[in-house]
Amino acid sequence: MIRVLFGKTHNPLKKIVVASPVDTFSGYGVHSRAIANALLTAKDRYDIKFISLPWGGTPFGALDRSNPSDAEILSRMVPGVNEKPDIWIQITIPSEMQPVGAFNILITAATEVDVMPPVFVDGCNRADLIITPSEFTKKVVENTILEKVDNRTQQVVEQVKVNKKIQVLFEGVNTDTYSKGNVVKGDLISTLQAIPEDFCYLQVGHWLQGNLYCDRKDIGGLVYTFLKTFMLKKGKNRAGLILKTSGANYSIAHRDIIIDRIWQIQELLRDQTGFKGEFPSIYLLNGELSEVEMNTLYRHPKVKAFVTLTKGEGYGLPLAEFALTGKPIICPAYSGYMDFISPDHHVLLPTQLKEIDRSAVNDWLPAKSRWSQVNYDFVSQVLVDVKEKYDKYLERSRKSPKYIQDNFSLTKMTEKFLEIIEECSTFVPERKTIKLPELKKAEKPAIQLPKLIKKT
Repeated sequence: MIRVLFGKTHNPLKKIVVASPVDTFSGYGVHSRAIANALLTAKDRYDIKFISLPWGGTPFGALDRSNPSDAEILSRMVPGVNEKPDIWIQITIPSEMQPVGAFNILITAATEVDVMPPVFVDGCNRADLIITPSEFTKKVVENTILEKVDNRTQQVVEQVKVNKKIQVLFEGVNTDTYSKGNVVKGDLISTLQAIPEDFCYLQVGHWLQGNLYCDRKDIGGLVYTFLKTFMLKKGKNRAGLILKTSGANYSIAHRDIIIDRIWQIQELLRDQTGFKGEFPSIYLLNGELSEVEMNTLYRHPKVKAFVTLTKGEGYGLPLAEFALTGKPIICPAYSGYMDFISPDHHVLLPTQLKEIDRSAVNDWLPAKSRWSQVNYDFVSQVLVDVKEKYDKYLERSRKSPKYIQDNFSLTKMTEKFLEIIEECSTFVPERKTIKLPELKKAEKPAIQLPKLIKKT
């Protein structure tokens, strides 16, 4: 249907373009989809388009055309821009930020260490507004100060820091998806039911680069500590560990690398202790699960607690999702999730800031920066105590779901995000009002019919 407006004033909608890894199976992809869906609740007020970006080596295909919200995002996908949008939103690491619009927003988790690299400071300053998912990330961005030194005198000649406005917007949890009744039957349930242990700890996250105790999620340190803690225990005194993890992707090659890492840790323990028995069970879930399947995993009765020894998180969305189960979470008392993980509800591990190991250094985790490290002997004591006194810990954690629902839901995030966009819109000039011409009613032209010649 084509609608033509005659003799009326037409106010063009402000144009918003979001460039992000919205179609990738990554943490940034999950965040991007939440932002996209939040923005689309205001599609009557803005002309919204999306650009799909890659995210490292993570696979594409997260958007499902059979899902109405995903289909809406896909229908608004464009390969690029041919005119300056009113508001440009880029969800990425700061070094990739490009100021394409009249007003430019960078949404970023920046880095999980205590200082950003120089290229991140430069990238942040290319934006008009920076949005971080947590107070932790905001402080890292604010507190990073770089010193420029004169090569001749070795004197500091300038200090460079981020000079743009920073706001915090948490990553909201879909409380409908991650709810008690939203579980699915199938292979996942069968797999979990086949686990002989009735008490399992769960860890969720990528197993990233770094030596033992040095990968960012510290999955290696968790595996070592779990095995050492329970290897001498027998029968029901043992626990299981479920690892929902992968490398950069879910390929068989990456899965085999993870299995080999676990085997190496077991061999290290044998060498150190002389242990010759069977180690406690570790169950590897290596593959993409839907949100409903993740909720099913979180809520399975054999999954008793979530445990992570992570060095740092920009936010830590899986912890917020799991908190809706009302089960205990064991985590370091550090980084992004401290905005929503209350010590009144969960088990917070004391940490120390340690310089990052060379094996974990990359472009956004700079050398000589610091992140957290737990005391592994203390972790071992906590794992045993939570298992032996589970009812006590469960009583505390049962208060967590309401706290998340009231303060960190996707609905609350959407409300706050649209307030931010509305405020940003005031900095963008209104597009020119278009006055469409009034069409006069045209008279029907007289039709001169040819004269008929009578045949003789």
